[in-house]
Amino acid sequence: MTATVFLLVIETPDYQKLKKAMKDLEEARKSADSANQAKSIFLAKMSHEIRTPINAVKYTEHGSITFSVTVSIEKELAVLHFSVKDTGIGIRKEDMERLFSEYARIDEARNRNIEGTGLGMNITQQLLVLMGSELHVESAYGKGSCFSFDLEQKIMESEPIGNLEKRISEQAASYSYNASFVAPKAQILLVDDNAANRKVCVSLLKETEVNIDEASGGYECLEMVKEKHYDVILLDHMMPDLDGVETLKRMNALEINMCKNVPVVALTANAVSGAEEMYKEAGFTYFLPKPIRPEKLEKLLKDLLPENLIEKAGNREQKRPALRIDEANLPEVEGFDGICPCKNTGGLCKGQEHKTVGKIA
Repeated sequence: MTATVFLLVIETPDYQKLKKAMKDLEEARKSADSANQAKSIFLAKMSHEIRTPINAVKYTEHGSITFSVTVSIEKELAVLHFSVKDTGIGIRKEDMERLFSEYARIDEARNRNIEGTGLGMNITQQLLVLMGSELHVESAYGKGSCFSFDLEQKIMESEPIGNLEKRISEQAASYSYNASFVAPKAQILLVDDNAANRKVCVSLLKETEVNIDEASGGYECLEMVKEKHYDVILLDHMMPDLDGVETLKRMNALEINMCKNVPVVALTANAVSGAEEMYKEAGFTYFLPKPIRPEKLEKLLKDLLPENLIEKAGNREQKRPALRIDEANLPEVEGFDGICPCKNTGGLCKGQEHKTVGKIA
């Protein structure tokens, strides 16, 4: 005897509404994920844009950059005047109106090799407006520019803080550092287009005794991994010739690659929510936010380096020498003698104007 069973599925209006709601929810989730990724990429670019210390450095190939801070006292307020003057490429008169516009990169043909999104000046101006100030610009095309603004600060205390030079020297003399490990046989590749950033990173790792090779860009990095094996690669995200994400993608596609399966750490100013997932999806082992914290960098390398390369540092305390200041070789710092800076901007020599000028040739 054979029994036949029929299963009937009736899609009621409520069931159809549920299916549509589930479909809409899935589409909304995908849209939100896409938006979050776009936001992370955007913030990574913007973090790099507004963290660049002085744009003058990017646009000045020869000559000097002068950073000046003057202070004047007006009753209970200290008025700080900041200015950055360079001997760079300058700005055309017809481009001045577009200088603070969103996504406006002036003189694009001339500046095509200089990294930027055209938002830095706009963001800076908005931040200054929020602080009751504004950015002023004076420029001569082909000769240089001067950017300046004023900030008012209320004087909370007028008590002098004493001899700043002496305090710095005493702190430097008493400073000591213990590396948590040493790895004299470890090979590290550091990739960053900014020479100052590379210098800082090398200095932070000096006590670990790791061997560090430097690359100033993505293309140089690709050539170096063809020739030598590295145990860890520290790769900057935002670089003008080839960014870190594209560099890693091309590195993994190389036929000759001495660094296959080697941990690659993204160096980035993008420390927003979702950044870790974004970098891991791009193939990075981990990411390290900028500015780099020494203890995080050291711990990360200790975790990523092969165990056979790690040696215990023991109690070998590396005491740094005292900071010695040769006054004869100091740059001219007009009005600032290092003797009487005052607490919380107060007590600046009874209202006398102070000036700080530093030049980078």
